[in-house]
Amino acid sequence: MSSNLKVNTILPSVGSNIGIGTNGGELNVDGGCKVQVGTALTLGHSIGLQYATQNLHSEGFEINQINASGIVTASHFYGNGANLTSLPTQVTIANNADNRVITGGSGVNLNGESGLTFDGNNFEVTATSGTIKINSTGPGIHFIDTNADSDFMAQVDGGIFKLVDLTNSDSIRLQVASNGTVSVNNTLNVNTRLNVGATSVGFTPHTTSWATGAALNLKGNYGGGITFNDNDNNGFSVYVDSSGVNFHIKNGAVGGSLKSSVKCIKDGTVELYHNNTKKFQTQSYGASAIGQIYVTHSGTTPGFSLSDNGRSGWGSSNDLVIYHNTTDSYVSNSTGHLRIGNTHDSSNIKFFTNNSTRWNIDSNGHFVPDSNNTFNIGNASYTIGDLFLSGNITSSGNFNTTSAAPLQFTNNSNTTSAKKTVIYANYNNTSNHVYNGLLFEMGHVTDSLGGEVRKFTIGERGGHTNVIFDQNGIHFGHGSANPSLSASTGLDDYEEGTFSPYYTDGQNTQFSQHTSGFAYGEYVKIGRLIYFTCGVRCSGYSRTPSGRVFLHGLPFVSYNYGDDDEPQFSMQSRLWGSGNPPKLARMQQGTGGVGRNRIALGMNAHLATNESYLQGSDFDTSQTCRVVISGHYMVP
Repeated sequence: MSSNLKVNTILPSVGSNIGIGTNGGELNVDGGCKVQVGTALTLGHSIGLQYATQNLHSEGFEINQINASGIVTASHFYGNGANLTSLPTQVTIANNADNRVITGGSGVNLNGESGLTFDGNNFEVTATSGTIKINSTGPGIHFIDTNADSDFMAQVDGGIFKLVDLTNSDSIRLQVASNGTVSVNNTLNVNTRLNVGATSVGFTPHTTSWATGAALNLKGNYGGGITFNDNDNNGFSVYVDSSGVNFHIKNGAVGGSLKSSVKCIKDGTVELYHNNTKKFQTQSYGASAIGQIYVTHSGTTPGFSLSDNGRSGWGSSNDLVIYHNTTDSYVSNSTGHLRIGNTHDSSNIKFFTNNSTRWNIDSNGHFVPDSNNTFNIGNASYTIGDLFLSGNITSSGNFNTTSAAPLQFTNNSNTTSAKKTVIYANYNNTSNHVYNGLLFEMGHVTDSLGGEVRKFTIGERGGHTNVIFDQNGIHFGHGSANPSLSASTGLDDYEEGTFSPYYTDGQNTQFSQHTSGFAYGEYVKIGRLIYFTCGVRCSGYSRTPSGRVFLHGLPFVSYNYGDDDEPQFSMQSRLWGSGNPPKLARMQQGTGGVGRNRIALGMNAHLATNESYLQGSDFDTSQTCRVVISGHYMVP
């Protein structure tokens, strides 16, 4: 039900207040009507004055004047402000220019800041000093990428500066703690240089014990690591392995398998690798190499050096040791042979002293001096011991065993030829004598003492000579300083031997067999003279002999004696059985200038014209004949 109330004036019945809708109702005024309240309107409801969503202007709620002792809050103010009171009468803007940000000063002064500009896109702060401050419990700057890339916020949170990736689960990418610790939660790429520390302050690395202040401290799986790569192609990885104590440097192609370069083992060895193969490592005693060590160096300074008494050992048991002990150098071999050689070409092995080459071993193995007729083996103070040779000694100088030169190989200055080798003992060169010593000379000329120089002398040569050996034989007891050394004075042969005598007849063939153990012949040859003794005893006959009978088989053919000078021999003979034994034995004369090596047996002991010879018919072939002959004869 509705009704209308029309009154000119509503006055309170008691007091000065009128209540409308005090129990929760509303006062509605239609659109064309006004509520006019004296000179002022006071509304005391708890929510203040509310007028739908209209504006306080001509189309809405129109108020001619608002007097307020508190704060008037509005989203917009309209009008020219002509009736505003208590405003400064004049505002001054200093340094105003395009894009400058205006800041307030004291009183009515404003300032256009030259170091603070905004052109609609870029906000720029330019200053030689000062800071930008954001005062908050968690100050930050939010960077929004309008290209739909990741958004970031730089903020201080709990005393830690953080760079947060807002797009990717608010992940912290970088943070700096108040103690200076910087944490990067992913990859840190430095295109040019990363400097840690400073010259003036710097950081203290861990040296003898772990402590704070390390210049670079990496943590993570396997003790942290660093990767160096060439534009994601090839690189190195530096890390501590899962043991937590071993340090590695490895190399390889990015994305491929890694190869070891360096490995450092805690409290142990340091290993160096080539193409993933270990080549060098430290040891408790020093270091060891696996494979070859090649040192390149230039100049006179050695590329590899050891201090005095520092020893270089070779072999698993240091079988070869090379060292220097401040004065001398040593090469010591404890097993096998010590071999020094040249295997690459035919060059010599050279030995030098005082920076000059002295001796060589040539490609044929000959030990030769570097300069002809210059260097000696041994000297007067230091002589050599025994010299063993299987070949010749050829000398153009002296070969001395002592300072007195008891043994020499020399060219005899007393001859016109150099083709002579002389061995002297206690030799006096001024008189050309050998005093109580030994002389050996070989050559093809005649020396001042006469005779062809092929001599071996024992005894004193100057006063008298005891024994001389030359091409003519042995010469004895010459009491002359210039003895005759002809063939007639030399003993050129001596020998002893045996021979086997036997019987022959006119057919020059053997006809008898000797008794076993009783057919003997012995001789001594001194020069041309033959001394002999022989014996034969028959024990059987192969046939009946005929013609003259001879004892055959002398060791040498005789000189061709004439009829009157045939040597006669001592003879003993016996014929068992009938017949007469031979009584004469003589060398048979030769023919045509050639001697014989058989003895003629005669029946007559005298050299008479009627002498008769033993004939084959004189033998009783059923009996035994024994003959023993001794004597001497000359050979040609």
